[in-house]
Amino acid sequence: MRIVAMAIIAILFIVIGAFVAYQSFSGSTMRIESLSPKQAVETYFTAWSDKDYKTMYSLLSDSHKKSEPTAADYNAFAAEMGRYYWTAENLTLIKVYDVIISGNSAVAYYQIRSGLKNGSQSVETNFYHLVKQADGWKIDKLYAPDRKV
Repeated sequence: MRIVAMAIIAILFIVIGAFVAYQSFSGSTMRIESLSPKQAVETYFTAWSDKDYKTMYSLLSDSHKKSEPTAADYNAFAAEMGRYYWTAENLTLIKVYDVIISGNSAVAYYQIRSGLKNGSQSVETNFYHLVKQADGWKIDKLYAPDRKV
């Protein structure tokens, strides 16, 4: 009887552990939908720093994917993002310092630091337009040279 009780307890621990691990893993992908514009930009840059191109791609708007050839599909996007590391060693988000939301669109101002392979560093201050889609806030017009607030 004691062996059966111990076996049940062990199985219970395994099941609970698997459930907690599943919730932790699946929660990270489900949370994309609930991100604020600021969190979407922060998540995008964290994913870029980690070379997590799937998360980055999931944060792009449908309109950007349709209009930008390098984002037409995941493989094209991952190849384009991988080219960044030909000359750079790392990318760090310094901060998202202002976000302006107007209905289903937003502008997020950010500052990043790139460490280059030649040892130098560059700091860039810029902004992303975001749009609210059914599946959450998405970065739009990622490479657009004519970005306007």
